[in-house]
Amino acid sequence: MSEGFDAHSVMLTPYHRPYQAGLIEACGFSQVKEIINWRYLCHDLAPRAQKGYDIIKDLPEVRIRQIDKSRLDDEMAIVRSVFNDAWSDNWGYVPWTDAEFAKAVEEFRMILEPRLALITEVDGVPMGIAICLPNLNEAIAGFDGRLGPINLLKLVWRIKRNQCVTAKLPLMGIRKEIQRKRRYGGLAIAMCVRIAMALDELKFEEVELGWTLENNHPINAVITRMGATPYKRHRIYQKAL
Repeated sequence: MSEGFDAHSVMLTPYHRPYQAGLIEACGFSQVKEIINWRYLCHDLAPRAQKGYDIIKDLPEVRIRQIDKSRLDDEMAIVRSVFNDAWSDNWGYVPWTDAEFAKAVEEFRMILEPRLALITEVDGVPMGIAICLPNLNEAIAGFDGRLGPINLLKLVWRIKRNQCVTAKLPLMGIRKEIQRKRRYGGLAIAMCVRIAMALDELKFEEVELGWTLENNHPINAVITRMGATPYKRHRIYQKAL
């Protein structure tokens, strides 16, 4: 990480000490990519984001729906399919393996809040996904790294009682076949707004979006339109062998 060392801990976001970048560079590694995490403060929806949502909501063929946890295996198969298609051209993309997918389904079964997990359909075909999760790093505060039976019960209780006030949006994507169709240019912002509305209902205060590649201008524009701001930057290094 090159910026944001003073920010709070969020799940699915790696951390290291500021001095470690210097150690890596001293070993002959050079920066190949910079990656951004964004902070969105809830209860402060930008008017232009609301306008984008309203345009998509009025399209008769578009449906933004919650994930059905009673059919989680099937729903997560949709998420996997859309994500793998949407991200396949991105730098550093690696598709979910069967084992990773099975593990994700089991983990999501406990922590997924349906109002924060969306599938967008166009003419009944899944075309977009967005999943936001409560920040488990906040939920395990005070556990000292131990997840015994008592702490596990505390964790489940805190999740069920919506005691987290911070969240993480790690997954969002739209199938390539409609990414450049002008009619559906607002799908990503519409999903973000729906999640922002749900975050308000659930009394969350802040959400971290990303990470995103520094040169992924379309998605960074969507996040900026939501009113989010960069607050953590990570560097990926490489070295010729």
